[in-house]
Amino acid sequence: MSDRYDGSDDGSARKIRETALAPPGELISAYLDGLDASQLRSLVRELAEADQAARQVLDLRAASEAGEPEDIGREFRATAHDVFADFDFLENGNPYGMLAEANRFLDEMERHLDSGTPDTVAPALLAAIDEMRRLTKQDENSGEVLEDICERTVSLYAWACQEGNPDRDQLARWLVNVQSTRPGWPELTIGHFAEALGDEGMVTYRAKVRAVEEEHRRSQGLGDDEVDRMVLELADHDRDLVAAIRVLAQGRSPRYAEIISRLRKANRGEEVLDWIDRAVAKGRVTHAVADRNNPYWLVAIDVAQAYDKAKRTDDAINVLRGSILSSPGPASLKTLLDFAQEHGVAEAERRWAITQLRSQAASSGSGSALVRVALSDGDVEAAWQAAEEFGVGDAWQELANASRFSHPRAAADLYEVQVREDLRHANTRVYPEVANKLGVMRGFYSSAGQDAEFQELIGDIRRTHKRRSSLMKALDQARL
Repeated sequence: MSDRYDGSDDGSARKIRETALAPPGELISAYLDGLDASQLRSLVRELAEADQAARQVLDLRAASEAGEPEDIGREFRATAHDVFADFDFLENGNPYGMLAEANRFLDEMERHLDSGTPDTVAPALLAAIDEMRRLTKQDENSGEVLEDICERTVSLYAWACQEGNPDRDQLARWLVNVQSTRPGWPELTIGHFAEALGDEGMVTYRAKVRAVEEEHRRSQGLGDDEVDRMVLELADHDRDLVAAIRVLAQGRSPRYAEIISRLRKANRGEEVLDWIDRAVAKGRVTHAVADRNNPYWLVAIDVAQAYDKAKRTDDAINVLRGSILSSPGPASLKTLLDFAQEHGVAEAERRWAITQLRSQAASSGSGSALVRVALSDGDVEAAWQAAEEFGVGDAWQELANASRFSHPRAAADLYEVQVREDLRHANTRVYPEVANKLGVMRGFYSSAGQDAEFQELIGDIRRTHKRRSSLMKALDQARL
């Protein structure tokens, strides 16, 4: 097999393919070695009649040995239509037999590519891709099953075009059509075909991309995802930063992160800051580091560091302060204080942050952020003070679990509020969780030396809700 194939089969299809390609055992090898030519021919005919896979391989081998290259190509193309047009896996519920058959066909195509006949197999591979696109248009779920086999087909077709002599103008037009129309699959890139297109084909490709882009602008005002992706990919291929930013900046919101990434790679520092300022002004800054992969958002600490590098420390701190307001809690506070520490203003920033958190708690009726900040500092007493002053909010469980030994009964009371709320309405789905919460409360009551009181609570719940058989069963299973 050639080392040029860089696609991959799904696990089940690969196992089928590996089994089909496994070398014969010693017993079979010895048997075959003992047959003369006539007996071998008879055996091959028998196998071809009995097994579709053997017949398919034999047909392809026979076609490749007899006739002119054009005739062989037509035979391969007809086989591709037969293999891929019959992918009725969604109806018969057995996609793996079809995948195995498709892989056997591709194995033969790859064998011919290895032997140096790319122009013979290219039309068949193109036909296979077009058939799979047709299937995906009929049922979008089919793409999940076909994904790996299609990636392999595309890889082989790109190789055939690169090694052969394709009609570059026709290849460019086909590529733009596939990239710009739904289902937008397979995801072909210009990187697959740039070498095969050459300078001549790239001229046609660029012209077609521009024409499609202009048509979408006229009809919709904006390009759809497929067109934008194609235009952006071409801009990156041509290292056309202006065109890339134009695509990334359009739509309901610019893709700030991608724009800034490209500007940084181009060492365009002033423009980087300009786009950061735009994102900040539009509120497109998040505290969540996990959002670094979101092209529409910038991460606060990254923005702060960029401002700091530009000697804009006040702007940096303001961005991190914004995270306190939008995502109040220990994480955003720590980010602000760590940065402020480097500039000798940590204490001042902490006072500012606590003042803001208290103001938010007073207006919202929940001191959850203050509770969590106190717990992160290891100050359980301060956490209780915040809870008593402003309400514990959704930090009740964290406060309770941190107070098992210092405030065990108060911790149990926090759980009881939730248990009573869960039991307001009959709901069998919550009963196992109610039992779990009561089990935690039993430990709290025990730490407080109030086991008898806990049993009274359980008795009250059982009496009040005795008609809820599922609840009684959940309590029995938890031995409550």
